[in-house]
Amino acid sequence: MTPSTPTAPAPPAPEGDARLARLLAACVSDPSRVTTDVPRRAAVAHDASPYLCTPRAVVRVASAAEVGALMAGAEAAGLPLTLRSGGTSLAGQASGDGILVDVRSHWRGAEVLDEGRRIRPQPGLTVRQANARLARYGRRLGPDPAGESACTIGGLIANNSSGRNCGTRDNAHRTMESLRFVLPSGTVIDTAAPDADEALRAREPELLDEATARSTEVTP
Repeated sequence: MTPSTPTAPAPPAPEGDARLARLLAACVSDPSRVTTDVPRRAAVAHDASPYLCTPRAVVRVASAAEVGALMAGAEAAGLPLTLRSGGTSLAGQASGDGILVDVRSHWRGAEVLDEGRRIRPQPGLTVRQANARLARYGRRLGPDPAGESACTIGGLIANNSSGRNCGTRDNAHRTMESLRFVLPSGTVIDTAAPDADEALRAREPELLDEATARSTEVTP
């Protein structure tokens, strides 16, 4: 037997492109924030890892509602979806071959609260930018990753980042008071809301039951 020559993956069928276009049009209010152009797709085909995955479309979302709609639509269509902010992942988490959702371009704001004791940052803000806002109060974030100038709050939380100085006491999860998150079904929950538990129960009863059961399991 002779070794076969690797071939490039076949391009998406026209009907697949049309289905993707309809999904994106239904989920994103401004078509200028959606691109399927090759240069833009190639530019985000890799993060800081050695992996190369060219997405079929790149979407610069502007709201949690759009993220939720895309998640629900992608799940229904059987399409992979990847969230990307700073793109500093060393393990390929910020690249994918389906829909790539940019949560950096429109997500760089922050609200400093209680004289710097708390900060409510958006996922596209870098750690250094967040610390610059806190510096005037003589404070900083607990996590201190080496790539603070490039890594963003979204990745910081997703990876439960720490750093050489903060240890486990001041890592991302231990210093987080509340979180606004989007589930694959499209449900958006803000844990700071007084009715967060009730909202999750009403919209995701099975998920909440499973999470509650797991949290009460006792390992012999």
